Amino acid sequence: MNSIYSTVTTPCLIMEQEKILEMLSVFVKHFGRESVFYAIKANSDIALLRLLNDNMANFEVSSCAELNVLHNMRVDGQRIISASPIKTKEFVKSAFEAGLNYFVVDSVDEVRKIATYAPRSSVVIRLTVSNKGSEWPLERKFGVDTRQAIELLEEAQRLELATWGFSFHVGSQCNRPDTWKDAIRKVGLAWRIAEKKGIRLQGINIGGGFPIRYIHAVTAISEIAKIIFASIREEIPKVKTILVEPGRALVGEAGTIVATVIGKSIRNKERWLYVDAGVFNALTEILGGIHYPIEAQKQGKQFKWKVAGPTCDSMDIVSEQEWLPDLNIDDRVLFKSAGAYTTVYASTFNGYPIPPTILV
Repeated sequence: MNSIYSTVTTPCLIMEQEKILEMLSVFVKHFGRESVFYAIKANSDIALLRLLNDNMANFEVSSCAELNVLHNMRVDGQRIISASPIKTKEFVKSAFEAGLNYFVVDSVDEVRKIATYAPRSSVVIRLTVSNKGSEWPLERKFGVDTRQAIELLEEAQRLELATWGFSFHVGSQCNRPDTWKDAIRKVGLAWRIAEKKGIRLQGINIGGGFPIRYIHAVTAISEIAKIIFASIREEIPKVKTILVEPGRALVGEAGTIVATVIGKSIRNKERWLYVDAGVFNALTEILGGIHYPIEAQKQGKQFKWKVAGPTCDSMDIVSEQEWLPDLNIDDRVLFKSAGAYTTVYASTFNGYPIPPTILV
């Protein structure tokens, strides 16, 4: 890998196929191949998607653009789901025509939208659950409480939609396994109420949120899966189908952004290092608190640096404190665990390029 880091034009994102397939196998081992749906919003590089498709991964999409990529790859609609509670009517129509019949909802208007543009499809009600232990909580924007969930199921029945079950999301980078346990307990309550009302259900979609290692160690997927299945056996023993939507967890640790030092200075007795990958064109999640492991190819005595991106914006600071050797212009810097939510979030602000992806 070192030779690749030295020779590529920067900035660029190197994705390791072996690590991607290794993580796919982990999820398949614990949840079953038919249950694993890669959320392509995490990294939609076409070569990566082809790799996953060649290895029979399933996919989760939320827009016409994402759907069209898979359509052009001839992915069967039965291997695609849509788990975002908010969708345009154009997307719903296109998805239905492509063979999708699984849609997540959390409002009456969305239920009616599915009934209009994807009649007799399966609807899944997203419950709001605690995001305790997650670095990026997601409970504010989506989800309904138990009472509202039952009302949506009843409306779905009235409109002749199939009532598939419930979904939830524990938040991104959740490192507290009991958060899944708490969520499944809430699903169990809603499930039992629905059953008493004669509503037939099939499954539960536990979403994503599985953590990857950045700076600190995280709970293994195997441990989280163990708690998930134990909780389901206790709370929802009649469940027939369990779906999971890994995004970050599937591709995050497989990626390394390679950057080049383009400038350095000492300001107010602090060492500043400027590289050609910053928060706008490559590492946007830094603004939300993600801290990527940063390495240098060069060895030597370590110094404390502030690392910044290339743009003229003062927000473009990659790290306030990083211990690195005495680097010079044209030396290479590596941002590890950068395979998810980097290039897809990126912009060309100030004219700096989004890193191309190279699959190795």
